[in-house]
Amino acid sequence: AGKSWPDAGKVSFDEWMGEQGIARSTGRKWMQNYRAIIACDLPHDILDRIRWTKLNLIVSRLEPGNDENNSAWVERAEKSTRRDLEETVKAAQGKPKPVELKICVSEIQIPVDQHKAYFDKLAKFKTATGAANDSEAVLKLVDQADALLEGFRPGVMQRLGLDHATLADRYPKLIYCSISGFGNTGPDAAKGGFDLVAQGVSGLMSITGEADGEPQKVGIAVSDIGAGMWAAFAVMTALHHRERTGEGQYIDISMLDAQIAWLTYQAAYYFANNEPPKRLGAAHPTLVPYQAFMSQDGKYVNVAVGSERIWERFCKGIDRADLKTNPEFTLNGDRVRNRATLVPLLQEYFLTKPASHWVDVLQAVNVPAGPINDLADVFSDPQVLHRQMLLEMPHPTLKSIKQTGLPLKFSVTPGGLDRHPPLLGEHNQEILKDLGYSAAAVERLAEKSII
Repeated sequence: AGKSWPDAGKVSFDEWMGEQGIARSTGRKWMQNYRAIIACDLPHDILDRIRWTKLNLIVSRLEPGNDENNSAWVERAEKSTRRDLEETVKAAQGKPKPVELKICVSEIQIPVDQHKAYFDKLAKFKTATGAANDSEAVLKLVDQADALLEGFRPGVMQRLGLDHATLADRYPKLIYCSISGFGNTGPDAAKGGFDLVAQGVSGLMSITGEADGEPQKVGIAVSDIGAGMWAAFAVMTALHHRERTGEGQYIDISMLDAQIAWLTYQAAYYFANNEPPKRLGAAHPTLVPYQAFMSQDGKYVNVAVGSERIWERFCKGIDRADLKTNPEFTLNGDRVRNRATLVPLLQEYFLTKPASHWVDVLQAVNVPAGPINDLADVFSDPQVLHRQMLLEMPHPTLKSIKQTGLPLKFSVTPGGLDRHPPLLGEHNQEILKDLGYSAAAVERLAEKSII
């Protein structure tokens, strides 16, 4: 903080970090949540319009030791921002004006070697061994395993000699699960898979966003995480089958397949009408009103009128009995046909009171309604805290970290967070010792950079 990298085009990020005396392990290796601010050298009337443009550089894009990739990514980000600002200037002045950019480090949330909040969140139940290029160690792990899960591009495990066909004879009871972007069969099997691509190819982005806006991705990596959830379900199903029959099996999970399975009623709409559904923002294609409305204080309230009885209570709760008796809005089918009339009418009415008022009056008459919270609201919500969905746990290098809690509440076997997200290779000794490796053997693996 307080240090700038003004010559990004002349000095590499790595060189600049060295000049500033910032340790590579602290600054560049895994600096997460790196936020940049772009200052614009523009006339005051234009600057007042733009003021500050914030650019989030997600450090998962920055690869340790890959200065060429890192510099190229930052350069693309700069060019994109410069182009956007120049277009704004051109629209305001009638001609483009060069924009000087200065990137300043304004926040480094956790500048600690080998740590990213993204990794910490996703790895909170895992143990970590950094084993690579040593099939013997992997096979010893498989000797003790019920299931093997791999997320490589199709063909990688075969090259390593660890594919299902190779292991099946030796481990006939093994549950072998592969997760990839497009699956292990079909014309696209060899393509790389990322969440954004899966959201687009699956059609999810075509139905996400405002009606008059561009396609949008969901705010979390829903295709990526969803594939993992399908995999967990599939492994449990295969384990149940093995308990009955004694046989293992191969499970092929595709991010694309997983997301298409979640299209549910949107796919049903297409099958019934042979017409691709349109984007509706926060609205519902077949229920009205079933969406968010802005309130007087600028906050949004979600309203879910899912039946005619709820519609009656809704009209009573907002003190608009006239809507209930209006023949254009009597039944849900009427309201869907007259969406363009009803929704603007309700939006104008909701602007007369703050969000808390609408939530209170609607919940008082048993209408499903609630505010649209930001994450600060979420993790201070009494219900969230009561359900233990915010937990804090000790960490060997960060002292303590916060984690989301477990959404599954078992009466007999309640879960818990008993391990911190592991450091890379933190459990090498523990795991390899359990596999029968001596201290000397572990040392040899480390010398060969296998771990």
